[in-house]
Amino acid sequence: MSSRSILILAVMFVAFAGCQRDTSFLPGEFDSVTIYSLECDFDNSSLPADAELFHGNLVLGKAEVSKEMGEKVVAALRADIAKGSTINNCFLPHHAIRVMAGGKELDILICYKCRGFERTKNGKLVTTSFPMDVQSRQTLNAILHSNGIELSPAATEEIAK
Repeated sequence: MSSRSILILAVMFVAFAGCQRDTSFLPGEFDSVTIYSLECDFDNSSLPADAELFHGNLVLGKAEVSKEMGEKVVAALRADIAKGSTINNCFLPHHAIRVMAGGKELDILICYKCRGFERTKNGKLVTTSFPMDVQSRQTLNAILHSNGIELSPAATEEIAK
């Protein structure tokens, strides 16, 4: 291999190594972390009066986690966002995370099927359909299952694939 080829490969390696997504919006310190199981495909006209919605999605259940587990969730999410490279365009979120830090609210809605997330800060949409990896799904599902919270049937289908 010529020295020119080696130089080109080295430059490409450095360029791609620096292409990780910015995760600085995820706080290092937080007050609480809540995990949500969502259904995004539902009949709005037949919802009970006490149904809880989260950014327009039906809440199937939610669990506030311990500080230690919250750190694991945020770390898993940070890793998935940093590794994200492609996204499909379905965006049907079945998972969400709310991080409270210093009186500020950060919500992250996740579609593992299309490998994308959206985030809101204090109720205001900040980003739409950014790519992420899917490794954190296992962590979130384990938390939901251990708290007796059901997953959307569509989220269960995503796992099977």
